Amino acid sequence: MHEFSVASQIADRVLQVAVEKKAKEIKSIELDIGQLNLLAEEQLKFWLTEILKEKEIAKTTKIKINRVKAVIKCRKCGYEGNLKSDEQNHLHPVFLCPSCKDSDIDIKEGRDCVIKKIKVQI
Repeated sequence: MHEFSVASQIADRVLQVAVEKKAKEIKSIELDIGQLNLLAEEQLKFWLTEILKEKEIAKTTKIKINRVKAVIKCRKCGYEGNLKSDEQNHLHPVFLCPSCKDSDIDIKEGRDCVIKKIKVQI
């Protein structure tokens, strides 16, 4: 139910913005979801749709989700770039540099969940 909790927080913020803007309708929401935050995209979209359709202002809101790839920087060899998805174990993740296989890395991108855009009708 991790997705339900996140969807509830997103819906609350989107509705708050709509009220602040005195919107008549929420047309669409665009989200950036990081590869490493382990949110199931379809479940998040499902719960967000279920929560929003209860509000007259958001009954027909379109939801777009962009998946943001993980970007790392290796402290050992200096590699900076994408983290290979086959190196992830969701039960016990160990992230290694794809270049030198060292685990001394910084995660630069890929953990966030961001409301990128809210389109409303005023």
